[in-house]
Amino acid sequence: MNYYEILNISQYASTDEVNRAFRSLAKKYHPDFNKNYDAKDKFMSVYRAYSVLKRPEKRKSYDESINIKPQPKDYSHEEEKESFEFSGNTEGNICSNGYFAFKDGWLYYNNFSGFWSSGELCKMRLDGTGRQTLFNGKCLNLNVIGDWIYYYSYDDKGHLYKIRTDGTGRQKLNDDSNYFVHAAENWIYYINCNEKKNNIYRIRTDGTERQKLNDDECRHLNLSGGWIYYENLKDGYSFYKMRTDGTERQKIINDQCYGGVNVTGGWIYYVSGNSGSRLCKVKTDGTGFRKICDSEVNRINVVGGWIYYVDDIFHSRIFRIRTDGTEKQKLCDDNAFEVHVAGDWIYYMNYSDNQALYKMRTDGTQRQRFI
Repeated sequence: MNYYEILNISQYASTDEVNRAFRSLAKKYHPDFNKNYDAKDKFMSVYRAYSVLKRPEKRKSYDESINIKPQPKDYSHEEEKESFEFSGNTEGNICSNGYFAFKDGWLYYNNFSGFWSSGELCKMRLDGTGRQTLFNGKCLNLNVIGDWIYYYSYDDKGHLYKIRTDGTGRQKLNDDSNYFVHAAENWIYYINCNEKKNNIYRIRTDGTERQKLNDDECRHLNLSGGWIYYENLKDGYSFYKMRTDGTERQKIINDQCYGGVNVTGGWIYYVSGNSGSRLCKVKTDGTGFRKICDSEVNRINVVGGWIYYVDDIFHSRIFRIRTDGTEKQKLCDDNAFEVHVAGDWIYYMNYSDNQALYKMRTDGTQRQRFI
């Protein structure tokens, strides 16, 4: 694994993100606290990665040695000044139904081929070793914080659950029909589909303090910079935002937002209904609208200055393009669905192979069926 994979961060992670990742992993693997036989080796790997990535000049040389290009000028982590320190998954992965989540070198995923099959909640190391089945059932919108996995159960009417990362301690947290579940710090945010009202709620990670945050009919919930971003179906699928406590609700743009919405670096990336399902972006204050590419796009995932997407309303090929609209590249010809990104890898369902789970590098190389 390269240094970014060791710290489980993006290649374009900010200095604060590098520091947070190191603190978390150093505490986990330090030999004074972890008596496992391999803890010291893991701690030293984490320290070596951090010693390079924390220093701008060393990091620049390292990036050049593994062929990482500079991030686009319009992409900046520093614009997000109020980001969550602990988030259970990325906006892009949640918008792809959260089949995959990643933490501390482990991949957590739901292993099932289609909604009519049985499922398994599993985990394995990012190198493919150590595979374990944690629970038998369809678990979606996976979020991992600390030693807990949060998800909604497709088998149990979308109710919210949590289970420890070792498969023990499974608990039901609510009786709502949950969708777009996103855990951040001590709260879980979700769209409640009970009675088809689709309002946004939040609940503590221990299942207490359930709160209704708005009365809008919502879709595509995102968390970024202390704000909740969402589509308001009552207002023609227009895009809104509000604070995480439900205050300061405001309309951003009058457009129909399809195919997953990502908010990062001060920009909203989305598939525009008004522009014929084209990939577009607008600043979080509603200014600076621009179309990024002319293809019909679905299922976007924005990571480290790149937008990964499927190029058709139906399952189709995976592409990537820079957030400034340059360097469009086709990555594979698979009939792909639900594109997830972690580190240097893309994970997806391949409908060309009976919905099997595949992975490939973010540059399209090393494509493989991984289970």
